[in-house]
Amino acid sequence: MAQVVAILFFGLLGYFFFSVVYELSGHGGRSVGAAYGWTGEEGTLTVTGEERRSSGGRSSKKQCVGTFASADGGLVRAGVDVHLSGDCATGRTEEAWFVPGDDSWLHSGRDSAYDGSGAGSGGLIGALVFVNLFCGLLGLVCVVFLWGFGRELVIDLWRRAAGGRGTAP
Repeated sequence: MAQVVAILFFGLLGYFFFSVVYELSGHGGRSVGAAYGWTGEEGTLTVTGEERRSSGGRSSKKQCVGTFASADGGLVRAGVDVHLSGDCATGRTEEAWFVPGDDSWLHSGRDSAYDGSGAGSGGLIGALVFVNLFCGLLGLVCVVFLWGFGRELVIDLWRRAAGGRGTAP
């Protein structure tokens, strides 16, 4: 019975850690690609101003916002987070790459647009490395324990089925 509980525990824990890697790496990877102009929907961005956003506790930060229009004219989004090199001057127009926001059970990301200069990618790259190393390694540890407890459960069941006389596979 203890082996079954351990298998369930490490299976769920491993699933959690790999879900964190999948969720954050997917959206973060798309955002890093857009920051360098590799991925995302290409179009034009017009800066509309800045918003003050809470960054935890009593502190806040300014976030540049704007309106994105896709190159094919199909998508127009207002109020997207803007990541530019240089200042956030209202009316500034740049070629940009759009990444839609990602609402999941883990986090809620806003629509973002990047100018292809790499602006805004530093924190994303650091977070991707940390998340993949930390949660990925913890997920692998869970898989090792899961395999070990699963193997012991199979051996125990094999011995019980053989009436305690046989040898394990």
